[in-house]
Amino acid sequence: MDKGGEGGCARREEVADEARAPAGGPCDGPAHARHREFYARLSREETQLLLLRNELYGGSWDEMERDLRRRLERKPFVFRLMHRIEEDLARIARVRAYEEAHRTDLGVFLTSDTDDR
Repeated sequence: MDKGGEGGCARREEVADEARAPAGGPCDGPAHARHREFYARLSREETQLLLLRNELYGGSWDEMERDLRRRLERKPFVFRLMHRIEEDLARIARVRAYEEAHRTDLGVFLTSDTDDR
């Protein structure tokens, strides 16, 4: 994903710093505001998936989805876990589709208080 597109103002290694940066600068345009608004409407589960994607999968939706699908196909499995993985895959699809459509990384909005969402 090209971070130089509409609203994708931060490179992956700058994500943490960008999320804490004060308002103003190249990430303060109308596209950035729309992305922040979309991010603010994410559920707690969707926000946690963004955080996990960044922390455990190096920012890759592909790697995260591949891992979850592998876990889902294992036998035997706990039905409740399978149900949660299917829900998480749907959440990933929703957030990923937004990021791809707008060529942005919603991870820039993650902050240290993400767990409180």
